[in-house]
Amino acid sequence: MKYIIARVPPEILDQIFEVVGNPPDGHHQPRSSLVPLCRVCKYWKNVAEPQLYREITIGGTYVISRNSGDIVAPLLARTLSENEKLAKLVNSLFLGTVQHLEVESIAHAQILAASANVAHVVIYGYSNGTQGKIRAALASLKELRSLEVSRIGLVGGSSTRALCVVPELLQLMSKWPRLEKVDMHHGALDDSLSLSDDESLRTISTPGCCPRLHDFICKTTVFSAYQLRLLASMAPSIASFYAGVEKNDSGIRALAYCLETWSSSLIDLAISSNRFESDMFSPLNSSASLHLDNLQLLSANSLHILPSALQYCPALKTLIYTADADGVEDLISVLRSSSTLNSLEKIVLYRDLQGFARGGEYVQNRVVLRELCKARCIEFR
Repeated sequence: MKYIIARVPPEILDQIFEVVGNPPDGHHQPRSSLVPLCRVCKYWKNVAEPQLYREITIGGTYVISRNSGDIVAPLLARTLSENEKLAKLVNSLFLGTVQHLEVESIAHAQILAASANVAHVVIYGYSNGTQGKIRAALASLKELRSLEVSRIGLVGGSSTRALCVVPELLQLMSKWPRLEKVDMHHGALDDSLSLSDDESLRTISTPGCCPRLHDFICKTTVFSAYQLRLLASMAPSIASFYAGVEKNDSGIRALAYCLETWSSSLIDLAISSNRFESDMFSPLNSSASLHLDNLQLLSANSLHILPSALQYCPALKTLIYTADADGVEDLISVLRSSSTLNSLEKIVLYRDLQGFARGGEYVQNRVVLRELCKARCIEFR
């Protein structure tokens, strides 16, 4: 029997074990079915072990029970810390928590610090007081390609604070030249602004330090004008950008700078804002500020990007737009031209509550827009 096992080429065993480790029915624990294979013989262990440690999930539904995270995570942290060979095999980490226990979050930080070659990291929840340890562990990673962080754990609510503020995130990103994706959600990123925070960013003096970054998703975070300009300098090829922009002239100018930088790469653009520093500013409305040939999805307020600027987005397919009565009227004017927005397939229109006093006019314009979309075979909501 041993002789037959030893005759199977390792590359064939590797393909077989790959199927075993990823059952199509989804009822088994991810890669846990590889554990018995490691115990058959040393030859099988040498093939199965790299797959077993390639993708590690702590806290997932199928991997550990909800009440054992404080047991499993420290054990894995010790294993990886004591066995550098195994630690170097780790390519992907999913670190989730239910109870937000300190011992669990400290172990997660230790797992990150030990996994020097990890490329993909997902963190769902952590304990207050451990944010600094987690940030330090992330800063030590040189091969990181994607990072997703949620302040919320696996089963909902949390009273923990953000993992970091915007300047700290940008500082971390400057250490990851292979970075391709950042996704910070559910309060994981704090947008509290201060001059001292932005001053700390002036140490980042390497333009293009994140040349591979394509997806930047921080939907509920508002970035200062300086932070936006720095991001565009660090990552000149962003394809998906979801973030907030200050609603003032400096914020709009910074947004224009970003869009000019990403003009050839941007595909999805979603802009939000929860700051109203100024009611008087100039939205983007010229081809110099908005010339996005490849843009397919735009989610914005008409006070950020005027409807007249949409004619410079020839590939636009989906428009999610917040507008007042005037904004809807301007959008109607743009759509009435048969030579503009010919790729548009869908419009989702929200009412800007700042224009609440002109509700009747808004409703009338919405009806006109709906009929126009029907005539042009554009889905309208």
